[in-house]
This record gives sequence, structure tokens and C-alpha cells, in this order.
Amino acid sequence: MSHFPLNCTENCTENHPENRAVNSWAAKSLKRVALLTTLCIGATLALSNCGKKDETSTTFATVYTETLSTSCVACHDTPGSGAQNGAGLNFSSQALAYSTLTAGNVTATTSVGTCGSVRLVVASSPSTSYLLGTIIQGYSSSSFAGVTNCTPYAGHFSSLNLSSTQQNNLVSWIQGGAQNN
Repeated sequence: MSHFPLNCTENCTENHPENRAVNSWAAKSLKRVALLTTLCIGATLALSNCGKKDETSTTFATVYTETLSTSCVACHDTPGSGAQNGAGLNFSSQALAYSTLTAGNVTATTSVGTCGSVRLVVASSPSTSYLLGTIIQGYSSSSFAGVTNCTPYAGHFSSLNLSSTQQNNLVSWIQGGAQNN
């Protein structure tokens, strides 16, 4: 039996049962193909970014040259007041700045409460990076990073006057994985 009647005239799909069955099967098949194509394209796009760093994140070189070496190094250098208060941050070179920011926990004596278990920079997590809690007011809280009675040092809010670009660069660098680039 043929799927297409030999004597088909106008309105054959409505008038002939075999044509209705063929058209229904074809429509369902096209929907399945469209759905599978959409899923494959979506999976391909998702996997194409797998393992890649965020190309829009700020580099550490930018953070260092535009913020740390210009606004922070006066205090966070070996003889600076940051060192005297036990901050343990040394921004005298880009290499030292990166290693002291990413290597450990809060050590400063000016931190309020018990912040010793909090990391200075947590890659991809600006909200739990103590650095941001000390220089961007919106990140500070009395139980910073979920640690009860840990309040970041607030003296930088008024003294640093970082521009929104400098603040956004720091957040972007941390959100992008805090890479040494």
C-alpha cells in the first residue's frame, strides 16, 4: 500500500486517512529532530566553555598596578603600619603581593573578633574574601564569611577612597579565580 494516494486532489490531507497518518508522523518526527538539535547545540555551547577561565575577569597585573601598588603599598610593605599591626601583607612587588594575598588566613591584630580562620582571598568567592571585607563596605559584616564575631577592619573605608573601577577590578579578579596573571 502506498503512503500517498494516487487520486489526490485539493484537501487530500483532510480527506484521506493515510495522508493524515503520514503528516502526523512527519510532524512528530520534525519536532523530535528540532528538540534533539536544540539539546545538542546547548550541550556544545556549555561544554565549549568548560574549564576555561572567565575571559572578562581582571588580571592580577591590573589589580596590582592600578590599586595595590598605588593605594596600598604605603602601609602594606615591610616597614609600613600594616606590617606593624600584624597584617602580614607585603605589596612591595607584584609577586609578594600575590603570594601574601592568596597564601593564608587573616593575621592582623586590628581585626575585630575571631577572623583567624578566614582566608584573605578565596578564589571565585568575593563574598568570603576578607580583602574585600576590609576595603568595600558592602562586603563587610559582623559575622564575615559565616564566622561569628568576625568583623573586617573598617579603617580602609574612609582612608582608601578606592574608585568604583578599582573596587570592581578586585571583585572581578577574585570572581575570575584569583589567578596570578
